[in-house]
Amino acid sequence: MPKRKFVNVPEVKSIKVESYPLFNGVFEYNFKKGLNLFIGTNGIGKTTTTHLIIFSLIGNYNNQYGGDFFISRNKLKNDNTGITPKVSLEFSVNNIPFKIVRSIKDSLILHLEINNETIGKEKYEEVYKQEILRYSGFNSFDDIYRIITLFLIREEEGNYLIWDNFGVDQSKVFRVLFTYQGFDKDYENLSKRYTESDTKIRGLQDNRAQFIKRIERLENDKEELISTKKSVQTKRELLEKNGKIEDKILDERSRSLTIKEDLEFLTDHINEYQSEISTLNGVIDENTEKILFIEKDFYDEIYNSEHVLLSLHKLEHYHICFHCNNKIGAARAKSIIQKYRSNECPICDSNLGIDETNKSSPEDISEVEVFKSQILSSKEKIKELETNLESHIIDLDRKQSDLEKLNLTIQNLYVSLRENQMKLNEIIDPKDEVTDFDIQIKTLLKEVKIYDDEINEVIPIRRAILEELTSKNEYLNKSILKYQKDLNEIFKSFTKDYFEGECELVVNDKKPSDFKLRVNSFIPKFEGKARVYSTRCSTSQRLFLEYTFRLSLLQLYCNVSKSSPMLILEPSEGAFDLANTTFLAETFKTASKEINLTVIGNFSKPDFIKSLAKNNQGIKKRFLNYLNFGILSENEKKRMKTYRDVLKNAGLE
Repeated sequence: MPKRKFVNVPEVKSIKVESYPLFNGVFEYNFKKGLNLFIGTNGIGKTTTTHLIIFSLIGNYNNQYGGDFFISRNKLKNDNTGITPKVSLEFSVNNIPFKIVRSIKDSLILHLEINNETIGKEKYEEVYKQEILRYSGFNSFDDIYRIITLFLIREEEGNYLIWDNFGVDQSKVFRVLFTYQGFDKDYENLSKRYTESDTKIRGLQDNRAQFIKRIERLENDKEELISTKKSVQTKRELLEKNGKIEDKILDERSRSLTIKEDLEFLTDHINEYQSEISTLNGVIDENTEKILFIEKDFYDEIYNSEHVLLSLHKLEHYHICFHCNNKIGAARAKSIIQKYRSNECPICDSNLGIDETNKSSPEDISEVEVFKSQILSSKEKIKELETNLESHIIDLDRKQSDLEKLNLTIQNLYVSLRENQMKLNEIIDPKDEVTDFDIQIKTLLKEVKIYDDEINEVIPIRRAILEELTSKNEYLNKSILKYQKDLNEIFKSFTKDYFEGECELVVNDKKPSDFKLRVNSFIPKFEGKARVYSTRCSTSQRLFLEYTFRLSLLQLYCNVSKSSPMLILEPSEGAFDLANTTFLAETFKTASKEINLTVIGNFSKPDFIKSLAKNNQGIKKRFLNYLNFGILSENEKKRMKTYRDVLKNAGLE
């Protein structure tokens, strides 16, 4: 294989947005090494910022940002000022500085600098594409776009890279980032050539099969005519055949309607199960929040330390000792909590001296038990619903397959009906028909010979392409295995505390749809089970695994390529409980010591913002506050003091 040389991913340095009505005035930010923190309310333009970064790099590639994409996010459609809204992006590729300014309305390049040299206006597009591909080593703009959108930028409701189409997206990322330059281009070309040759052979074989069927039918008709002797008898037989075919069509169409009704029934139930699961998850989140509120009220009367509150929460719900962080028995944990509730010290049994008049009432404790019971009941119901959902999905796939086969059968019956009708229209004396059949069969056999020659010519070509593609695929799979140990070391360092045990990446060998070969991809394994599907994890687990997989993959790429691209994550921190929210924030902080990371958050979880900022030196200089330039609704303006208080408590203002 050629000497390894990694592609160079663009490293974003700064962004500047001017005259864009979504923002007040000029919005500008210089990205720093390590952790960058973007905070704002929902709908204020945080996600749009990520799209503007992608847009700056690739423009309106494949009409990705065509039409009203950015217009629909602001007042551009009604803007008659004549001022051009624009976005400026500074980045480097293989240490070569780039600066590009694009019009947000039409994606045209307004200004371009490469290696501190201004490029002539008439050559903007041509020179930009040529130079960014030359310095980066990417094969195409499509590769740049896919690496950024599949891997380096993830919106809150973004794709899952750790669970994709049986390794298709992971395979693409590894081919581009972790093999030698040009490997992915060769791999894609071979895949395309194999598909083209295979499609050609299948098409030729299908056409040949049609001729063979026609020959067989002609031979059968010939024998039938010879045996009947009389044309009137032949006509009678054809009419009887048509009657049977028509009856068969009616029967099959009736079956088709039944299957369609079953599909509608299954689809409705699948939607109901999914809706009910979503509702139950909402009940769990709501009851968990109520428990935390009561617990906080209770424990605030004993201690005001946030550390103690978190420790008691861990002891109550996860049976984790707050001194040594080890698991203890449920009975022991319950005994300790009971002593706290009884105003007794769990170590020396002395009275804690708490004012009994302010303690939480027994009714509050009872409410906690009720909420816990409701959570347990909801989880059991979700488990039952997921089992039913999986069963219905399997039934749905089977029914859809049956319907496709049935439709094909009906189509073939109509073909037979038309052919018999044509025979009825052409019936003459049987003796004359025999010679005509022979002529037709001889002509069709010549056509079959032509198809055989073409097929035999393409088959060796397809075989040679497949052998070369197989060799490339084996190299790719070995490369993935080669990096497994290093990737796992990074991944385990991020996940060990969260899962309180070993969580690792294992190789999953699967054959993607519409692909001839099997490819390796990584999936998580914890509690002794490989999680092939994301549904085998809770919402918070699969989100945490997705984030840490991307962090690990980028750190591995930075280690081997010696480059420092930016990973931008918009996490769903609202899906995490209090303890795990802290774990998530600490994981991001730890990762940012090795890679460049931008975290985009909102005000839904103040503890998340506070944990990210806590003990993070210089965080104010790496913090972008969208409240300072974003446009707020009237309702959001009323909550401005609350937002400012959150930032103040986090030490960001």
